[in-house]
Amino acid sequence: MLVSLIYVALGLIIALVGKKVIDMVTPYDDNYEIEEGSNLAVGFSKFGLYAGLLIAICGPVLANVSDSFSLDLVKWMVIEGVLVIVMFIISSFVTDKVILPGLNNSLEVEQGNVAVGIIEMSVFLATGLIGFASFSGGEGPTIAGPVFFLLGQVALVICAKLFELFTPFSIAEEIRGNNASAAVLVGGVLVSLSLILRSSISGEFVDWSSDLLGFGKYTLLGMALLLAVYKIVDWTFLPNTNMKTEIRRDKNTAASLLMCGVMVGVAILLSLAVV
Repeated sequence: MLVSLIYVALGLIIALVGKKVIDMVTPYDDNYEIEEGSNLAVGFSKFGLYAGLLIAICGPVLANVSDSFSLDLVKWMVIEGVLVIVMFIISSFVTDKVILPGLNNSLEVEQGNVAVGIIEMSVFLATGLIGFASFSGGEGPTIAGPVFFLLGQVALVICAKLFELFTPFSIAEEIRGNNASAAVLVGGVLVSLSLILRSSISGEFVDWSSDLLGFGKYTLLGMALLLAVYKIVDWTFLPNTNMKTEIRRDKNTAASLLMCGVMVGVAILLSLAVV
């Protein structure tokens, strides 16, 4: 129990360091926005950030779990904690410049755009799940973790772009207009894909060709499956309407949550089948 508490304390310290570092590159005062402004958009974003950081830090703990205290584990938690913080800064940049181009995410969140806050939360959670898998492989080249982490970011971007093309309305425009239902829908897709990728990345490193092939296979399968689920749910679970109407006209977050629930469930089922 004492050993577990030591690792929990170290994880919290790494998360606190991550907060301080990310605060320095964030143009608004998140403490003020949360404490004085009760800014829900900032709350969503920071929820994803801190939960994602701690999820990712679980990777080296899982890879080196032991009943006794290990200085090697502490060393790897610190090293990979630093890598995770850097990767989350990259993830924030990717969200701002690639997933939501044409928007200043920080400004939108500061001004209370909840939709952008939800997207940031979802990307951070997805990044945390991918980071967890990337750094939980135990034996293997040190570079493998960052490589699969970055590949996961690329997969999230491709998935977001494909989903934008697949839907009969502009998700980017809806998010720009603070449509939370559109943000929940996209966020559900990204988190669902990350659950699939987590299972494909997790486990012992075998060799580059096998691991990259497996990652690519399940990335493509996951994207195709999620797009198919979107259509199936649109046709069957919402028999009297469709997602375009519910999101674009009605801004119906309940419909988006229904869609996301099915997607996440399907993603978990597929992840259990990953070997």
